[in-house]
Amino acid sequence: MAPFLRREGKTFKSGLLGILLASTLVAGTTVASSATAPRTSSTSAVSKGINICFYATNPLPPLSTVKANSEADAAFAKTLGANTVILNFFFYTASLNANSIVAGVDPADSTRRTASVEEISAVVTIFQNAGLNVVLRPLLEENNLAPGWRGQIAPTNRSLWFSSYWADLEPYLTLAQQLGISGFDLQSELLSMASDAHWTSLIARAKSIYGGNLIWNPLRNLGYPGILARAGTSQYLDLYPSLNVPDSGTVAQLVSRWNIYWNTYGSPTLPRNTTIGEIWILAQDGGLYDHPYSWSSTGAFDQAIQANWFTAACQFAQERHFAGINFWSIALPGAPPSFTEATPSSPGALQPLGLAAIQRCFAGLR
Repeated sequence: MAPFLRREGKTFKSGLLGILLASTLVAGTTVASSATAPRTSSTSAVSKGINICFYATNPLPPLSTVKANSEADAAFAKTLGANTVILNFFFYTASLNANSIVAGVDPADSTRRTASVEEISAVVTIFQNAGLNVVLRPLLEENNLAPGWRGQIAPTNRSLWFSSYWADLEPYLTLAQQLGISGFDLQSELLSMASDAHWTSLIARAKSIYGGNLIWNPLRNLGYPGILARAGTSQYLDLYPSLNVPDSGTVAQLVSRWNIYWNTYGSPTLPRNTTIGEIWILAQDGGLYDHPYSWSSTGAFDQAIQANWFTAACQFAQERHFAGINFWSIALPGAPPSFTEATPSSPGALQPLGLAAIQRCFAGLR
């Protein structure tokens, strides 16, 4: 049995992923051109992004509090040198085999829910007014799926599943068009569903509503074959490569291993049209360069692990001419992380040395 791994605080298995990703994606869709152009706040050709996760609760803090937190997050992102925010919000499902996706109250936990269109609109407007591009990213929450994860869902009726998924997506796609949002992540890490023919019509329907950048976002962390975005979408990749580098490894060693990994398992001709959707690692020692997707480690708190990983990933992205890089993540509502005060009790948070590495990365990207 494959070992359990943790990322974003949620469990998933690694053993089935290579098989799931071996499915060939079916290309082709009809692209509508009637929608208006997206609002793009930055003139930079390179996306320099930070992921922000909107964890809506029952009850949610007053909208005024959410707005104040969003303003603090916008200022934080600008201080980092970011030009983009990927705003993650969460859909739910009851089980791995469920035929419906819920944009509303979590069926297993009534204290959690999907952020509403109105709430998303308020937050997005704050980010846009701060001069940030915004990508909306609905993400299937995983707590109800343990010991599985979103890449292993297996609905018993896929037609029903896609109908449910579309019903949930449509209001947010309409909002994205109304606000001129620069990108919308149509599919994130749904590896077991990636080869399904239903995507062709779903992409076409999405493009009839939203005229911006539709994003196809798989996950890659082990020896997966190359996966291309479907016709009508652009490619983002969540990269969590397993590198054979000890805790004492240098940035140069990490970059070398990133390149070996990519030449072996990646698609070396792909990056010029591809953005790295997520980069993250715990600020702990204990061999995490070999499993950066892990959310738990018995190692000691060590900011340098996170900082070196971010620095190496940025150098790799720049050398390979990726279209951008987006770091994971900060939580909304809540205060952004500190640039000066480390939090050993929360090694998964962005630490001061990690934030400094992100700042250097964004300053050097052109």
